[in-house]
Amino acid sequence: MQRAISVFFIFLLMNYGIHSQKELHTKERSEVLDKYKWDLIDLYPSDQSWAEAKKKVLKKIDKIPSFKGTLAESSSKMLDCFKFIDEIRKEMRRLDSYSWNKFNQDTRDSKSQAMKQETNHLYTKFNTNAAFIEPEIVGIDDSTIRKFIRNEPGLKPYSFYLNDLIRRKKHTRSEVEEKLIAKTGLMALTPSSIYSIFMNTEFTGKVNEYKGTLGALMYGKINVDVYNSRVRGYKDCLEMTLYPDNIPVAVYHNLIANANKNLDKFHRYLNIRKRLLGIDTLQYSDLSTPIVTGIDPKYNVEEAKDLILESLRPLGKEYSSIVQKAFENRWIDMYPTPGKRSGSYNDYGAYNEHPYILMNFNGRYSDVSTLTHELGHALHRYFSDKNQPFPTANYSTFLAEVAALFNEELLKKKVLEMEKIKDDDRRLHFLLANIESSIFNRAQVSEFELKIHQEVEKDKPLTGDIISRIYLETLKKYYGHHQGVCIIPDSVGMNWAFELLLFVRTYAIYRYATSQIAAIVFAENIFNKKKGALKKYLGFLSSGGSDYPIHILKEAGVDLTSPEPFQKIMDSMVLAMDEIDKILEKMGRS
Repeated sequence: MQRAISVFFIFLLMNYGIHSQKELHTKERSEVLDKYKWDLIDLYPSDQSWAEAKKKVLKKIDKIPSFKGTLAESSSKMLDCFKFIDEIRKEMRRLDSYSWNKFNQDTRDSKSQAMKQETNHLYTKFNTNAAFIEPEIVGIDDSTIRKFIRNEPGLKPYSFYLNDLIRRKKHTRSEVEEKLIAKTGLMALTPSSIYSIFMNTEFTGKVNEYKGTLGALMYGKINVDVYNSRVRGYKDCLEMTLYPDNIPVAVYHNLIANANKNLDKFHRYLNIRKRLLGIDTLQYSDLSTPIVTGIDPKYNVEEAKDLILESLRPLGKEYSSIVQKAFENRWIDMYPTPGKRSGSYNDYGAYNEHPYILMNFNGRYSDVSTLTHELGHALHRYFSDKNQPFPTANYSTFLAEVAALFNEELLKKKVLEMEKIKDDDRRLHFLLANIESSIFNRAQVSEFELKIHQEVEKDKPLTGDIISRIYLETLKKYYGHHQGVCIIPDSVGMNWAFELLLFVRTYAIYRYATSQIAAIVFAENIFNKKKGALKKYLGFLSSGGSDYPIHILKEAGVDLTSPEPFQKIMDSMVLAMDEIDKILEKMGRS
């Protein structure tokens, strides 16, 4: 998972996107060889030097208000402000990376915990002192801003940002109105806060008993979305959510439409599961039953490294050499140790230097997959920093998972290639793991989320019963309940309550599906040596936030506004299922 700054998003990652590490075997940090521990000296040589750098940044933050009221005076005044702000942000990024990683390598350490808190306070003060900048720019006439960009070469790195501010003006309200809207942010956090209390206590096993309460929380959360979309002049909540990244609503609708159009492929996959399990009727509860048992390959770190490097070979020497550096130059904190944060993440590190990766490697294939996933994030960050000026180095969250999932796809392809001569059970195991049925799961939840928002947007009531009915209807449609493909009991109608992202982020789940689609298309093109595919992919990694995410992907060869990328996924899925059928026929299990 890509490292995020906000405490809220950290909570999201810990609960949604990071795997449990309950089975990890730990040893003391002092017992781990240095080459398997990250080296934070690349950020600061000591805690004392970190503290000294923080003091200097604080002094600079205090000077930010001196720019207030000057941005419209001239292009040079605007540039001076931007350059000063960037100096601060670069150092804050370094400070944040050091304190964040220091804390996570041992969360019991009170000193590093205090450093992390100091960094959070630093961001709060920075955001407070710099809050005037965007409203002041928005108040400048559009023609004046464009003139500034034309006349001042130094503003070129900021031109995308400035033009985007112009684009977003029509949905920006007056200073007084913006303050009022900002106050609704506290109300917006209430449903997710109460939800987290519910789902992290003894209520989890009694979720059906709290249908009314959880329904009211969801209704309250969506009402905040609807309020914000209407007060800002958007057509609906979907447009409001996608607008900041300039993503056409057609991308969201296309995901749902393409998933519905290809449900027969998903149903075929479910029927394969039924055959492999040797049952007459596939129940929803059977979906969590392992299909092929006894296949649990083990890897040490060096074997994982060799496998990952081999899988990434199609990306060329430069990419491979940077991955090699990540292993050799101590960018990775590899093993679980007492007090270390669980899961995994990629931290962005200092600008134009190198990122850091936290792992809890325990020798399973899933750990190898997680490691190459985080390396995908790291290389995305590395190429973006290397090729983009600081103002456009940071890319949209819409793109953040693509490079990581892409690496996973290449790893799967390499393992499948290696497994061709192995036994049929191992082949089945990896073929099934290579089928991206999760795209349908995410499309189903995305369709459900759209429907419940549309209910409130039509001023209709939305209770726990209504939400459960809508969820159950979409679930039964996707899983072919009425065709007898997979039987969905009415008791799972409350499963929407376990979808954390529905409560804390609006229309976020679809991004996991679009990222997976883009990743698979990139991997297919490169693995099959399509002309120009590698250059385009490396161009994608190097683009940072220099353009809108849809444009960046399209330039790299993935047009999410068309059905073609989704169809490529389906073609890949069909090929895998065809091979599974052949193996089953060979094994006499057809």
